Amino acid sequence: MKFISDEIIHLYLIKKELLEPEISEEIEKRLTSNYRFQKRVSEIKAIYEEYNRINKDSITLTPFIKENNSYDYRLAAYNSENYNEFRYLTTFASVENLIMIRVHYNSSSKEYKLYLVSDDMNKVKNARLKIKGFDMEYITDDEGIVTIKDMIIDENTEIDVNYSH
Repeated sequence: MKFISDEIIHLYLIKKELLEPEISEEIEKRLTSNYRFQKRVSEIKAIYEEYNRINKDSITLTPFIKENNSYDYRLAAYNSENYNEFRYLTTFASVENLIMIRVHYNSSSKEYKLYLVSDDMNKVKNARLKIKGFDMEYITDDEGIVTIKDMIIDENTEIDVNYSH
């Protein structure tokens, strides 16, 4: 009896055709006769089912309105050290899902504020945002707002929104 690792079980559950036919047959044989093996496969399968449940409501938002090209006029005597406010930068949207994110940027603090907007306010409360290319996930507050530092958001950015609770 050949040892079947968790990695092989994962492959069997995800993409069975990548396994050699003999290994698939051995797994199917053990599933009918070995209770401990059945239990382990069920545990791993439950992980994928939960992952799919959590991510089924995930929506990718892409830039809807490109950079705001308006000019920023200031008085010559203006003290820029005290200039600490968020300015509109861009909007990301998914028209099909009626959801968008308005992005504001504070150049003094190097922070972004993302405002999640939807026709259903329950979707924006504690929604999870993931910016593609970065490992962090951000969770909005009850108003659908999250503040992000230490990254650049521009017209090439894509944001995944998951609002399943």
